[in-house]
Amino acid sequence: MDFDSYISETYKQEFLQEQQDSEKVLKEKIDKLKQYIEQAHYVVIYTGAGISTSTGIPDYRGSNDIWIKRKNNDQL
Repeated sequence: MDFDSYISETYKQEFLQEQQDSEKVLKEKIDKLKQYIEQAHYVVIYTGAGISTSTGIPDYRGSNDIWIKRKNNDQL
């Protein structure tokens, strides 16, 4: 095996291991969150700006925001 092939194969194996480790850590975090939610009486999710617009909820700021549309009697 030449040096380039060795490096490529080693890198590939390390990259795949990192991916598996990342997936394992993510799954552990998801399981922990699931446990917290199941034990909670109430759940509040606080998100940052922009999360709503990606789901189709109108923006409240900007050149085409909900207040401009309302002022112009546009469809919301």
